[in-house]
Amino acid sequence: MSTGIRAAVKFDGLEGCPVATVSQTGERVDSISRATNPNGDGMVAEEFTVDRETTIDADVEGDMTRVFSYEDGDVYRFTRELGNGCVCDHVESYDCSVQDIYAEDGALVVTFFAADIETLREIMRDLRDEYGSLSMQSLSRSGETEGERPVFVDWSSLTSRQHEILETAYEMGYFEYPKTANAGDVADALGIARSTFVEHLSTAQSKVLGNVVET
Repeated sequence: MSTGIRAAVKFDGLEGCPVATVSQTGERVDSISRATNPNGDGMVAEEFTVDRETTIDADVEGDMTRVFSYEDGDVYRFTRELGNGCVCDHVESYDCSVQDIYAEDGALVVTFFAADIETLREIMRDLRDEYGSLSMQSLSRSGETEGERPVFVDWSSLTSRQHEILETAYEMGYFEYPKTANAGDVADALGIARSTFVEHLSTAQSKVLGNVVET
């Protein structure tokens, strides 16, 4: 049975991402494609589509070329160096394929496939260290059998603090049986009071379980 994971991660406040910058106008930027030069010059060409009414900042547009126009939209292209801090390149360095990319309100949402949950955890830790402000938008697992449904969780319902507490508790073995860490242990690791940990964890669990039950 496949153990593949499909994850959609939202990145806020990315610096140096032209696509995210264009979306700050309030228009959604989609139909984003990427291609590397087969000659191996280390350059990546990216194309994206925006609504005809979208206004692109002159400084940003100066680095782009409009390559095609539809009745209601335009296609732009720009080139960049491979691995220059691009989120998508970072994800693919783990041998994970990026399935979909779009940007809206200055944030970039990247959907990709990971081999298993352990790989996903490693990627998320690395991405959080590298880019800071990010959140899991959805998570689904392949390989459901008859009578089962894919797991789908809207992580955007959690605050960054709730996400951190839930993740730390999981990694320390708080949810294992028997437990390898109690509430006091996790609270100490987070530098918060035990009562604060319990309160935040209870809220986070309610949100996550609510999403799962309603899926």
